[in-house]
Amino acid sequence: MKNTIAKTQTFSIISAPNIRDLADIKYWIFDIDDTLYPKSSGLDKLIQDSITDYICNFLQIDEKAARELCVDYYHKYGSTICGLMKTTDIKPRKFVREVHQRLDLSCIKPNPRMDAALAKIPGRKYVFTNGSYCHGLRICKKLGVEKNIDGFFGAQSTNFIPKPDPRAFEEFFTRYQINPKEAIFFDDSFKNLAVIHQMGTKTVWIAESQKELDNYKILPPYVDYATADITSWLEELVC
Repeated sequence: MKNTIAKTQTFSIISAPNIRDLADIKYWIFDIDDTLYPKSSGLDKLIQDSITDYICNFLQIDEKAARELCVDYYHKYGSTICGLMKTTDIKPRKFVREVHQRLDLSCIKPNPRMDAALAKIPGRKYVFTNGSYCHGLRICKKLGVEKNIDGFFGAQSTNFIPKPDPRAFEEFFTRYQINPKEAIFFDDSFKNLAVIHQMGTKTVWIAESQKELDNYKILPPYVDYATADITSWLEELVC
């Protein structure tokens, strides 16, 4: 399979591991945005537009100032909502609820292939998003995979401490009584993968495209596997 990289000394491109290679894995943890569905869907822009619109109305500022604020808060605090919580009297639960519930999810299409692959994988499966857990549930329903997900964990679940803060991962593992060394985590963010890998969890990096993946001859040591097509990766795992 061309779009999967397995961890070797040189990270050569080979097939996805066989399910037997991951026999010790009991817990499968998935990020949502740009992981369970591709960035090419365009939903990322809709999310950013929704956040910007909310901030414009809440702070009574223009769009340019709101976008600059989002970038500034992301770099300073790890997420827009963390920055707003530190600098304003915003109600964070209302923020994440409204920002995500107003999204038009018509760009997310059902993925019966992913659903079938998840159903064959032994162990428990979870969604862990920095958005609201309701956002995770909505996305999984659109994909048609929600019946194969055992738990939805979002911003509210960590009191709005975002990934990659270790406290967010620790809260997740505690909530579901998971041994990090028995888990594997899928995410499009190198930062998130680096932190959870230090806890003993295997990692799968989801590249934006095959072109992005091909640009990496050697991946960071905290990436165990990588793919630009999570559906095919899961399918090959259980075939």
